[in-house]
Amino acid sequence: MDNYEIKQLSSTEEWFQVFHFLKRLDGELDRDQFIQQATVMNAEGHHFFSLSVKQKMVVIVGGSIHTNFCDGKHLYISELLYGNEEIDLYIGALFVYLQTWAKQKGCKKIIVSTNVENERFQDQDSALLNYDESRHTFVKQL
Repeated sequence: MDNYEIKQLSSTEEWFQVFHFLKRLDGELDRDQFIQQATVMNAEGHHFFSLSVKQKMVVIVGGSIHTNFCDGKHLYISELLYGNEEIDLYIGALFVYLQTWAKQKGCKKIIVSTNVENERFQDQDSALLNYDESRHTFVKQL
């Protein structure tokens, strides 16, 4: 396995790395819109983590800590973003890092919510990481 680095993205400069990563995936992403949304997300306690291989960012995970009656205190991962790079060797290390981070914050579980297009995580990585599919998410656009 090549040299890799996992870190929490905290500074404004690091959050712009998220923008540039997303821009690679979606060429139509608007910088001003990203800044506006990232500002709100940051104020609401959203966190981003990155995994870089040979100093190139290949995976970004975003989420926040929540508490509710069903799940108790948990890390809710709402973004699992990766390019075309082969991440299978590294995804396990990233989730071990996230599990340690979440435990240090008092979380009792991690919930990963991926969109329909993210079938790769649902089919392959969830089994690899020993994550169970436990619920379906229903969304109503308002």
